[in-house]
Amino acid sequence: MINPRATHLLIRHQEIALKGKNRPEFERLLRNNLAKCVGSQGNVSSVSGRFVVELANREGIPQLVDRLATIAGVAAVTPCLVTKPELDLITSETLDWAKHDLDARPEAATFAIRARRIDKKFQLTSNQLDLEVGSRVRKLRDGMTVNLKKPDLKIAIEVRHHHALIYSWEKAGVRGLPMNATQRIVCLLSGGIDSPVAAYELMRRGCTPIFVHFHSKPFTSEASVAKVKRLAGVLRKLSPHPLEMWLVPLLEIQKAVRDSCNERYRTIHYRRFMMMIAEEIANRRGAKALVTGDALGQVASQTLTNMQAIEDVVRLPVLRPLVAHDKQDIVAKARILGTFEISIEPHDDTCVLFAPDHPSTQAKLSILREESEALPVYDLVFAACDAAEKVLL
Repeated sequence: MINPRATHLLIRHQEIALKGKNRPEFERLLRNNLAKCVGSQGNVSSVSGRFVVELANREGIPQLVDRLATIAGVAAVTPCLVTKPELDLITSETLDWAKHDLDARPEAATFAIRARRIDKKFQLTSNQLDLEVGSRVRKLRDGMTVNLKKPDLKIAIEVRHHHALIYSWEKAGVRGLPMNATQRIVCLLSGGIDSPVAAYELMRRGCTPIFVHFHSKPFTSEASVAKVKRLAGVLRKLSPHPLEMWLVPLLEIQKAVRDSCNERYRTIHYRRFMMMIAEEIANRRGAKALVTGDALGQVASQTLTNMQAIEDVVRLPVLRPLVAHDKQDIVAKARILGTFEISIEPHDDTCVLFAPDHPSTQAKLSILREESEALPVYDLVFAACDAAEKVLL
């Protein structure tokens, strides 16, 4: 519930405060990211270890609040009113604020005033300000009572040296660290549940993803690619700047593997090629790691033996943020992120093309390497990269 009296947005961060001497750099990143999202709708400034957006106008505030809450590094977005730190002004502005909140909540029967006096020279203590303002708010509605533990309406007041803040509601953010455009990673993005969540976890750690999706057209449909673009679109909301997506054809590689390799090892060979292609894209784009949605034991290619065999072909670090999560954990995060309903839509899975009925769960690395030597590996990898379609999200 956004009070129409709001003149500013208070942006809180959390983990950045623990960064010691590196804190200014993280704050600079977050401020720049916020400014990109705010654009002409307001001005971002730093106040007492937090950020404040002075709104240029009150149009589109709900959309702006939602947008800022999705930016990595933001712990909460709070619409607030900023006024002078004068008792009469604070009291009158809080009463006007409370009237609007009560109009929007006719069922509210209890309230609480939570005041903080940061400026110790202010004439009243925090408790005295609670009582002074609370006694007047109580008269706004017959039968209103104070409930400090679980009030229907809670209004906060902060008195600082040069201003006072009044607010009563906040939207939780995604927390984490601000995204850094120089900290690039390549995220393998399928149409399933896991890979978007894996990308999300790394984006919350300050990384900027380059999405890579593999298709086997015409055996996989255009609708399957469109679905993955929608998943990437959800993740794009977390970023203050545009993101890249590479759509890579895998069919020629799959045909070569089908014709030359052990049937039970086909899926592992596919995944090895995917990793090599992802690494080549990473090298071209200056990315520092590869990210997959692997969760240990979920499917045949995600046993320890097979993950080692797949990772054998690349030198960049392979990050698996979901490796120890069970499916329920991942599904719960996908629901919160907003990708679950898209992910469960039917889609064509590239990896099942020419796949065996009983793939190996314990592939022998020596056999995989021997079979790979019979293939024009680098020609296939470079050809797939060169044929990839780049999309800007």
